[in-house]
Amino acid sequence: MNTESESRALRRTAAAKYIGASPTELDTLRRNGEIAARYKGRIPLYLREELDRYLDSLPSEPKSA
Repeated sequence: MNTESESRALRRTAAAKYIGASPTELDTLRRNGEIAARYKGRIPLYLREELDRYLDSLPSEPKSA
């Protein structure tokens, strides 16, 4: 059986850690349609490919003031 560290899908806390965000920030990203979740019953699962897609979409340079 896969451990969460090698699993294709991550639960909320692990997914947030994977992208360097808090679970609350991840919830906001999901609600805003920036990250899609799959559901196992009522439990949101986040595919690593989806999290990687989100990270790849971030700018490579910080916003200037």
